[in-house]
Amino acid sequence: MEKLIFLTELVGPTPETAGATPAAEAVVQEKDIADTFADIAKTVFTPKLLVSIGVAAVMIVIWQVYKRYRNRYRREHPEKRDSNVFFSGVMYSVIRIVILLLAVMTILQIYGINITSLVAGLGIVSAIVGLALQDYLKDLIMGIHIRTDSFFREGDVVSYEGIVGEIVSFTMKTTKIRDLNTNDIVSVCNRDITKITKIAGWFDIDLQLPYEEDHKRVHGLLANIALKVKEIPGVKTCAFLGTEEFGASAICYKLRVEATPTTRASAKRQALYLIQGELKEAGIEIPYTQIDVHHR
Repeated sequence: MEKLIFLTELVGPTPETAGATPAAEAVVQEKDIADTFADIAKTVFTPKLLVSIGVAAVMIVIWQVYKRYRNRYRREHPEKRDSNVFFSGVMYSVIRIVILLLAVMTILQIYGINITSLVAGLGIVSAIVGLALQDYLKDLIMGIHIRTDSFFREGDVVSYEGIVGEIVSFTMKTTKIRDLNTNDIVSVCNRDITKITKIAGWFDIDLQLPYEEDHKRVHGLLANIALKVKEIPGVKTCAFLGTEEFGASAICYKLRVEATPTTRASAKRQALYLIQGELKEAGIEIPYTQIDVHHR
């Protein structure tokens, strides 16, 4: 009863409650307040608003599902997390913006706002920006392609346009290669990288030795040379693989050497120098093409 009297005092008497008892006045006043709240609810919570809230809820659910999938993928593939960190960040931002734009455009359509001209204007602006930034976009797209397909990463040794060098820097726009022979830094736009060779650490050494040499002696000598080549700085392992083929004027023997990609060239030079000295010390000559000239 005290509540009803308070509401009556707060709202004040109305024509319907004038001359009525306090209890009747309170009942009428309470009915007026309920009608007022009902009118406010009808005004605020319109079908359009409810549909808009539903659209926003759906977009939030889609965003949460994407975030959960992304986090799970990053946990299950830790080896790709660091290499694709930039691409992952870009995709994260792009998807977030796309979801937000879809939600806003859908809500605007619900309220009867024509967005056709807005979409057409955005299309024209996008075309102009695309033409102005086409080289930049080509670099960006190729950079993403290089990252996702693991063309190379920083520290790899590659061969590009006759240059054998180490990747010292990679961004979504440019790649920098340090030439192993001259130490020059070569900067390449990513859009120009259509074919590049990733250099492995191992290489083969084919030795052409005379038929006259005893094959058992040659095999033993080359196996011992392989052990010495293994001690060269930068060489991980070296193995004598045996006889490769019988040539027209010599027998071909093969050694396989594995080194780090950055020391591959120098390791090969040192290995050839060592082999040359060992063959000379063993009294084995390396055959070479000779031309006999007969003069009358």
